[in-house]
Amino acid sequence: MTKRFIIIFPILFFLDACSGGGGGGGTQAPTPAPAEPAPLPIDVLDSVPDATTSLAAHQMTGFSMIHATQADATFELDLDCGDLETLTVRRSLVDLADEDVDQLVDHKFSCNELAANASYSVTVDESRSNGDRLRGVISFQSDDSTMSVSVLADQFVQKSDVNDLFT
Repeated sequence: MTKRFIIIFPILFFLDACSGGGGGGGTQAPTPAPAEPAPLPIDVLDSVPDATTSLAAHQMTGFSMIHATQADATFELDLDCGDLETLTVRRSLVDLADEDVDQLVDHKFSCNELAANASYSVTVDESRSNGDRLRGVISFQSDDSTMSVSVLADQFVQKSDVNDLFT
């Protein structure tokens, strides 16, 4: 019996020590960071193509999105087309009713001709110094029709008449 005890005891001790059942004070799993809230929608004042229009001619190369914002805002602009060029024009805005905005911003997008019958999205991501994030998206479908312009009337105006309008 003593021989069995001497042989079995070290084996049991070894198995118990290596079983990994103890909570040996290891580090706890880190708490996952809270997910960032979804960006607020940008209130688009005007756009080309218009937000209510779902079609645009595939020859179209110029697009824009106009909205009010804060002077300290930064923007990321995207339009999923080739050779994208962007320009942002900022204008000071005095709106006594809304203290949250002080600029009117016109984002201009230019790219190569669109592919016919394809989906596109004009996207503006805005970040403000107070941590607010906003996003404006205008989605449209290009069609294979040709763009046309109808001239309703030709009228020639004297330069002096035009100057009178601005004095």
